[in-house]
Amino acid sequence: MRWKTKAERCTSRLSLAPAKTGHRDPFSEIMDMMTGIDEMLRKKIAQLVALRKRIEEVIDGLDSVCRQMMRLRYFKNWGWEKIAQELCYSEQRIMQLHNKALAAIGEK
Repeated sequence: MRWKTKAERCTSRLSLAPAKTGHRDPFSEIMDMMTGIDEMLRKKIAQLVALRKRIEEVIDGLDSVCRQMMRLRYFKNWGWEKIAQELCYSEQRIMQLHNKALAAIGEK
């Protein structure tokens, strides 16, 4: 949070200047907005981390080949052809395994 420390130093120096009556210091307003955005992003990141953990738990429940295929597809963003080559299966078989994995996940 280096931006916040720098903003606080900057704001404290600038707030010594006479303020207009009825108006907030624009740097303070910006700092408040940035703090709000920072808090929102931290919450969103925590939600995404929890979601990824849940997805990993579900994938871990699959058989070895399906687990490996799903990790390559959804965590490494590999295409079907590359996955098929890596796992030594045809692309058609990888698609079948993918459907099998999705069905198994849907049953849980």
